[in-house]
Formats: sequence, C-alpha cells, structure tokens
Amino acid sequence: ELYIGIPMAATRTIDYDNKQSDIESKVFSVLAGYRRYIGKKPAAGFYAEPYFKYLEHHAQGILEGDLDSKVARMDTKTDYKAWGAGIQLGYQFLIAKRICLDFFLIGPEANIARFNSQSTDIANSIPWTLIQSAEAERQIKDAISDIPILKDKLEISVDQSKKTVYTEYRGFLPGFRLGASIGFRF
Repeated sequence: ELYIGIPMAATRTIDYDNKQSDIESKVFSVLAGYRRYIGKKPAAGFYAEPYFKYLEHHAQGILEGDLDSKVARMDTKTDYKAWGAGIQLGYQFLIAKRICLDFFLIGPEANIARFNSQSTDIANSIPWTLIQSAEAERQIKDAISDIPILKDKLEISVDQSKKTVYTEYRGFLPGFRLGASIGFRF
C-alpha cells in the first residue's frame, strides 16, 4: 500500500496566553506498507502491515499575547519532520464486494524526528527587558507542558535583542496509529 498526503493549507484557532490566535498549517506525508492477511479471503479479515512513513508539518501565524503587561505579537513559525517505521494490526471487510471498511486496531511506531520553532515579537522595535525575556520563555514552557515526551527534552533559547524565542528537539519519538477508513475496491 502507498498513501501520499498532499499539503493543503488549513487555518486553526489556538489558545495562547489566554487569547485566541489563528495558525495556518500544511502537512505532507508518505506511508508505504505491505499487508499480510491472516484469513483465506483476499483483501479481507485480520492483517498485519509493517510500514515506513515520512511526515512533514509546517505552521505559521501571529500569536497574540502580553509580556510584562505590554502587547506582544509573536510571529511564529514551526517545522516538524520525522521518519518512522511501525507495524499495524487491523481488520478489513467488504460490503457487496466493492465497499471496503478497514479498522486499524493497533499501530505502534518508532520515529526519528526534528522539531524547531521561532517566535519573534513584532509589536514594536524596542528590545525586550530581562523580565519580558523570562516571561516569553515561561510562556513557551507553559505552552508545551502538556506534550508528553517533549516537555522535558525541548531546548528553549531566548535572544533578548532580537525579541525571539527558539525551540528545538532532535531525537526519538514513539507513535501510535489508530483509525478507520472506507474505500471502493476496483
């Protein structure tokens, strides 16, 4: 099997610093796998599918917030790229010999990933104070505190004169694939 996800821009509203901001994102993905069905029917029954995948995610937008009681407009860009491999267990069946229902039941995977972001305050040209720099770093830490693996491993640096917060992670990320699909058999 070969799946290719073609990037189309999507805009989402997120909460940052108790304010709502719009972020535009694009995702590109490729997944190649080989299914081995356990039953006797072709393309039906339980199966195991080892797979390889590549995923690229880019996002950008202006995050509205405050730093030391002053307006901050953080021009933010993120970049995520990962190579991974896994095995998916599932069940597929046909309805009227043409409609295919597929349930991915279990799909553990291992990924080697790279993530980085850059957020620059564009509200004005005055450099940040030490308090504003520390608060910008704290806001980024608060924003990632709910991310299970990255919260303790994400490197964060602040450039006070450029009014920019940088984040970076390179390394192993576990993943899990679960879902369902409907298709038409030719």
